[in-house]
Amino acid sequence: MSTLGRNDNCWCGSGKKYKKCHWSEDQKLAAERAKAEQRQQERLTAMGSPSDGEMRTMYQTMTGRPAPQGPLPADARNAITEYWQMERLTAQSLETLEPERAQWSAYFTEHPEEFDQLATQLAANPRFENHVLTDENSALVRERLGSLPETPEALHPYATEAIAMTLDEEDRTSFRSVVLSLLPDLLEQGKLKEAYVVVTCAERIVESDAPLSAFLEDVVVRSLS
Repeated sequence: MSTLGRNDNCWCGSGKKYKKCHWSEDQKLAAERAKAEQRQQERLTAMGSPSDGEMRTMYQTMTGRPAPQGPLPADARNAITEYWQMERLTAQSLETLEPERAQWSAYFTEHPEEFDQLATQLAANPRFENHVLTDENSALVRERLGSLPETPEALHPYATEAIAMTLDEEDRTSFRSVVLSLLPDLLEQGKLKEAYVVVTCAERIVESDAPLSAFLEDVVVRSLS
């Protein structure tokens, strides 16, 4: 969409020029995304950074290799710092939400359809656009399960089997962190319902025997569409 000119046909297939169709909406969404990313970066910066000792310990944990002698490479330091900051921001957000969780658990027990609706909406966040199965895993799913089902009734069991076959514990843990990155913005906006849904879905992601979350189902759809 970013390559479309205002006078090009709209990406939605309406036949209208982009400026007469989705241009304004896309500009608004892009501005909102930029603001959210800026707020997120400000929060991460406020977390500070790990000590050199913490970095070296994390380097070994994340790579499985001892940290090299001398200063760590800049790209490694940046990646470790970003992970360290996000982990602390997530912990802070989870602590903030904790007193509300029992209330929202009771609420969604009575309104399960609303939970599913919110989860589906949140899973469509542009932040997840690049999270897809590898080409190898996508091919494996197609080979064993066939093409992506066209009906919602068939999609859920298909996606459940696809995820079980392709994502290991490390994949799930990594994606859980990505999903939880929505939490600070939701709490800042006072969207406690949505925050509860995000946390619950994030927990389901790492539990292979839990019901498939909308976030993982969306990964399958993006990968195979």
